[in-house]
Amino acid sequence: MPHTYARHSLIALLALGSLLLAACTAALQPANVTSVTVEARDDGYVAVIQGEHPDACAQLGASTQTAGEDGIQIALLQAPADPNTMCAQVITPFTVETPLDVSDLPDGAYTVTVNDVPAELTVGAQPAASPAGQPAWVTSVELVQRDGAPVLIVSGDLPDPCHEIGAITPRVEADAITVDVLVNPPAPDILCAQVITPYTVEVPLDEPLAPGQYAVTVNDYATDITVP
Repeated sequence: MPHTYARHSLIALLALGSLLLAACTAALQPANVTSVTVEARDDGYVAVIQGEHPDACAQLGASTQTAGEDGIQIALLQAPADPNTMCAQVITPFTVETPLDVSDLPDGAYTVTVNDVPAELTVGAQPAASPAGQPAWVTSVELVQRDGAPVLIVSGDLPDPCHEIGAITPRVEADAITVDVLVNPPAPDILCAQVITPYTVEVPLDEPLAPGQYAVTVNDYATDITVP
């Protein structure tokens, strides 16, 4: 009789463990990916993935990578916040780098798809050099006057304190203002605290702006600004 009770208890514990594992796996959901770029590094290719968490408590979870004739598919999952935890309902950007396994891919052009977001990959003996920077994450844009000259105040977040703002290229065409703000990542061998770091930069415009409404686009951030 004691042996039967112990066996039934073990079966119940195993079943409970399976249910808990299934629940944890089911809690994971596809991360919201907003952009993907592929960089050639000295040790191979890396997918630089940017996206948004729905709140400040969600975290990236598991990821899987499969290669086929058309390219590489990456499933990036996130673990949502514990429903019993109070969490700020603030969209939180993230950036993660994932090395790409191209060992089974012949030289050629491919597509890297992270969740539903594609990027181009060219595998070859002499891959293209890494870009000088990647688009910075922008959260707000404001127009001010400095000694009578228009200046855009651009604010946003860096993925960590080691990333730095790089090239900034403003363009004014009729009633449209476009600005490219790039951020330079640190060297791969630098250890850096994974803490979202806010930044603010001032972008002088080369010419005065006539009164009216302007469509302003800074990287993926778009807004309208009225000049009195």
